[in-house]
Amino acid sequence: MALTSEEKERILEEERIRRSLKDPGLAGIYSFLWTGLGQIYNGQINKGLIQMTLSALGMILVILGAILIYFSCLEARVSIPGIILLVVGILGIALLGIHSIRDAKENAQRINVKRIE
Repeated sequence: MALTSEEKERILEEERIRRSLKDPGLAGIYSFLWTGLGQIYNGQINKGLIQMTLSALGMILVILGAILIYFSCLEARVSIPGIILLVVGILGIALLGIHSIRDAKENAQRINVKRIE
């Protein structure tokens, strides 16, 4: 039994849509592994790069805070700026990471809904 050209066209269109769908779980895993990578997987390149940059800035704050704390320990004193930088950096990285995972999953679902419609 041969398919009509309309049936072949419909099957090809369904296959194209299926291949273009994003896996929300995979998007979340990518963002868990590297903040912003899930957004890049979803095709949101700029958003992903911004999140990666913010995460790198958070890591710089953590490193600077740790350096200030280290050198203050050599002088047997407490470095309040070092502690603040360290805490702000860690909290920033953690909150951005959580947001990135949630955002990547939700956007993958939105992308799929739009492509199916």
